Amino acid sequence: REYYGSKHAALHADLICSRHTLEHIAEPRQFLTSIRQSTGRSGVAVFFEVPNALYTLRDGGIWDLIYEHCSYFTPTSLERVFSESGYVPLGVAEAYGGQFLTIHASMTEEACDGNNEMDVTELAAEVDTFTAKYHSKIDEWKRRLAEYEKKRCKVVVWGAGAKGTTFLNVLQPSAIEYVVDVNERKQGNYTPGTGQRIVAPQFLTDYRPEIVIVMNPVYVEEIRRIAGELGVEAEFLCA
Repeated sequence: REYYGSKHAALHADLICSRHTLEHIAEPRQFLTSIRQSTGRSGVAVFFEVPNALYTLRDGGIWDLIYEHCSYFTPTSLERVFSESGYVPLGVAEAYGGQFLTIHASMTEEACDGNNEMDVTELAAEVDTFTAKYHSKIDEWKRRLAEYEKKRCKVVVWGAGAKGTTFLNVLQPSAIEYVVDVNERKQGNYTPGTGQRIVAPQFLTDYRPEIVIVMNPVYVEEIRRIAGELGVEAEFLCA
């Protein structure tokens, strides 16, 4: 495996698919242009998926704010960067409960003007209220976690990915000792920065948590089912 570049121009592709890479690229337009130029022909189908900035601003998805993300795209800005990089956008849609954006596009021979002006009125309103929403959510979780600690509740976080790591590092909860994750490669390790041990779901059978904080609401019903099959009775909260 290696980074894609001009030396791969000889590789023939009918479809170029990229999931959760573009937001990590410091110069996304340069990256997209290099792909188009390396491919060297029009008509190639393109599919990209990135986090949805509107989900963060509108729906309080603050645990996706991580240092590894160089860019946060809205539907309009995603379409625009593709237009200006020599693609014809064929459709932008929300996916994964609104958390992601997908774009289907095809290649052209040269960059387009990118005249699709962004309607910033709604976006500006979301940006203006984001600071208050962010601090309100942080304060509410600090209050809850302090209450759980005071009552000596057993609390676990479910999800040792970026969301869970951000949640723990922002809040620094001393009451939480374990993070649950189904990924066997993560189990037995510890969360960066805060040091909670990452355990398998089966660990909960003996630990018997009273509170399970689910980092991704998309999986809450699945997690309830898994916990139920393990005989775990707890309150499930979406972060």
